[in-house]
Amino acid sequence: MARYGPGGTRSAALALTAALAVLATGCAGGPAADRAAQLAAAEQRESPSPAPAPDDDAGGGPSGGEEPGTPGAPDGEPEPTPTDPPAAPAEGSATVERTFALDGVSAPWGLAVLPDGALLIGSRDTGTVHRLDPDTGDTTTVGTIPGVDSTGGTGLLGLAADDGSVYAYYAAGESVRIGRFSHQPDREEGQQLGAFSGMVTGLPRAAGDGGGRIGLGPDGHFYASVGSDAATVGEEAAGSLLRTTMGGAPPAEGNAAAGSPLFAEVRGAVEGFAWDEVGRTWYVDDRGDLGVIPAPDDTAATPQTRFTWPPGAAPTGVAYRGSALWITDESSGGIWRVPLNGPELVDDPRLITLDGFASPATVVAGGAGLWVLDPSGVVAEVGTD
Repeated sequence: MARYGPGGTRSAALALTAALAVLATGCAGGPAADRAAQLAAAEQRESPSPAPAPDDDAGGGPSGGEEPGTPGAPDGEPEPTPTDPPAAPAEGSATVERTFALDGVSAPWGLAVLPDGALLIGSRDTGTVHRLDPDTGDTTTVGTIPGVDSTGGTGLLGLAADDGSVYAYYAAGESVRIGRFSHQPDREEGQQLGAFSGMVTGLPRAAGDGGGRIGLGPDGHFYASVGSDAATVGEEAAGSLLRTTMGGAPPAEGNAAAGSPLFAEVRGAVEGFAWDEVGRTWYVDDRGDLGVIPAPDDTAATPQTRFTWPPGAAPTGVAYRGSALWITDESSGGIWRVPLNGPELVDDPRLITLDGFASPATVVAGGAGLWVLDPSGVVAEVGTD
């Protein structure tokens, strides 16, 4: 059973169980109102068990107060509501500017940009997290996530980072967990990760590297796509897109149902996602759908499909830059450019071949435009327009 927050709560786990029991009966499930009623009944039957305080060494800080990564209340006037940028032109390009060979990094998969511009790269099979300095090309070892099990093609998948913490999605034993580790770069190389502090644990473990993306959303919440396969269909959270507080608990509002970490019901298992400038979540799933979910508010969001790729395409990682989505395709050696005009597409996605890439899997915004990683052992800075 999945657990949420530093130690998890039984009420949150029951909430997701109730919500996804409806989802398991069909990809579209029932209306959010029906699920909310089931969740309420589950909450009445079970009271939450207290969660232990976070481990200070893991970057959790003392219990109480602000959650890690959550901005405090702004002083003075509220921040202005973000607006859409001008529409992207229908035509565009992506050019490999610099390429780095990831010698000594076994099975690279996870990729994140640190606040100082350096890259974190995770080794899927060893659980080791590496730091690449783009200015020098030097790669050093940050630390190793304990307990990573890569049997069946999983292991250490998604990485995310903020000022002081590293977040990781990885398989351990029979399940998957999402943990937070303090990042302490002043320590000795290889010893720069603090102790594990659980955000979400007990997630279903699917074979392969589907799902496994994580990120810190512009709304101050944490997002994760959970893998799914034939053996996990119908299990709690399998194939879903989760949205929690930075402490790992279901948010008070904005998700598919009250008290549930399930962000929104989508047709397939979410493979990758990113946010545009007004906070919409764009995602691709294993059915080949490109969809968009409105920015969270006090109501349940309804995803809308904008495009479906034909069989043979394999869209996976998603990034947003320059009023366009950039989506890696593991089957083609290229990246899809999707020009946007607010919540609509200007034109159909167009595939751009990337020199030196055989199966690009992960993309993040940063540097001159994008950073793209190929599990064969290459990461490149890609300029876009």
